[in-house]
Amino acid sequence: MYLKKTFYMFKQTVSLFTLLFLLIASNFSQDILTKNDGSELSVKVIEITEVLIKYKLYENLDGPLYTIKKSNVFMIKYENGSKDLFGKKEDKTPTSERVVVYSKVGYNKQYVDRGLMNLIKVNPLLILNGDIPIYLEHKLNDKLSYEVGIGITVFDYLYNYYNSSLGYSPYVEQHTPEMGYSFRASLRFYPSNYTKALDEFYIGPEFSHRRYNTILEKCDNYPVDAKQEYRAFTDFKISGGYVLFITENIFFDIYGGIGLRFKANSISACTYSESEIISTTPVLDKAILPAISLGVKVGFEI
Repeated sequence: MYLKKTFYMFKQTVSLFTLLFLLIASNFSQDILTKNDGSELSVKVIEITEVLIKYKLYENLDGPLYTIKKSNVFMIKYENGSKDLFGKKEDKTPTSERVVVYSKVGYNKQYVDRGLMNLIKVNPLLILNGDIPIYLEHKLNDKLSYEVGIGITVFDYLYNYYNSSLGYSPYVEQHTPEMGYSFRASLRFYPSNYTKALDEFYIGPEFSHRRYNTILEKCDNYPVDAKQEYRAFTDFKISGGYVLFITENIFFDIYGGIGLRFKANSISACTYSESEIISTTPVLDKAILPAISLGVKVGFEI
């Protein structure tokens, strides 16, 4: 019964995670036409000739067919992630910032500017903790960015497995998991002198909060009046990592962090008398613990 119920919850979690990711990705399944002046249009490219590009506006695919000279177009980014470059985008970056620079590690490296502004990410490994967040990282300037993540929490598989191995299985035998929430925010500094924000090494402060909700239904198989319970974790950490692009649009964000965790568990203690339950009493357990994180996010540029 325990394995069957756990497997069912796992399938539900994976299905929900997949649906959320596909929903986010579908919102960006369009061609992006970037002009030489830097302006962008969401379009559906119909035909590219030697001189002209024919397209329809994405928000009005049944509308008229438009044309633009190829010489006025810098790039087209297609919905499958591939790109076509046609011209030179107006670049106001000083020449001194675009040439080969001398790095502090003692060798010459070509300056790289991917033109990144926003990254969307997911964290598949957190499914094991019953946490399903989606992240957005936005570039503030050449060295700074911020990242925010929101998500839902459901059945915490690792927590339940750990307690089951100790002979205590609160979620399956006595509790019913309910949907909770998670939130994360961080500021990132990219120190490299040959890349810009959203690319390669970063470090910065991070805040996160997760809450798991449950309903107490039984005390040692004795039915009781339903009681709302929760587990909450609030972390303050210093995090660092590396953004590694494996294609023009897809990347891995390998990260780690260390800090403090403020834990608050609200559970219900059961009182018995001759095998009969007299009452359930709320008990709040608080603690401050060290927090260490290590993981990998995967995402794409938008």
